[in-house]
Amino acid sequence: IDILLLDVMMTELDGFETCRRIRSLDSGLHTPILMMTGLEDVESIDYAYRVGATDFVTKPINYSVLPRRVQYMHRATATAAELLENKYRLEAAQRMAGLGHWEWRDDTKRLICSLETERLLGVKNDSEIELSDLLHRLYPNDRDRFAEALSPSGSKHANFEDTFKVVDGKEICFLHQEAEIFAIGPARGVRATIQDVTKLR
Repeated sequence: IDILLLDVMMTELDGFETCRRIRSLDSGLHTPILMMTGLEDVESIDYAYRVGATDFVTKPINYSVLPRRVQYMHRATATAAELLENKYRLEAAQRMAGLGHWEWRDDTKRLICSLETERLLGVKNDSEIELSDLLHRLYPNDRDRFAEALSPSGSKHANFEDTFKVVDGKEICFLHQEAEIFAIGPARGVRATIQDVTKLR
């Protein structure tokens, strides 16, 4: 389905619940849904977006504008699908190469990781993890060095690299890291790539 025009007021299942159920399906997760209704209160509009509507139009329908809204949604969906496909390709390439990336900002104090980084570090499946979740996976002698690397003032150079050991039971995995310090407004942080070099070692 390229696009779905969905009325809110229907005889049995209303449009809100229909939209919610469509979004619960794998095949309907990214389908653009334009909801049409005579309801104009803000609460109904907010609810439509909460259940997964892509856009919202009120009745009476302006049929000279509707085709343009549909064309815009279709174009935006095609762009989003292309970005999603590129994301899957990148994740597959990183998985095959044992290559991940992470970013740390001193204003949020959160470590944002790629899926491959989570797999390499053996941390929970969450795009943002606590620093403590990561540090306890590292070899004890490497923890202080890694924590220091997260501080923008911890390195004397804008770019630096190092190798850390991750402990998983009795197995040790060697991860090579290349990092750089960056600034976004007043916030400063570190972003890095890591690669599994255990076989090379």
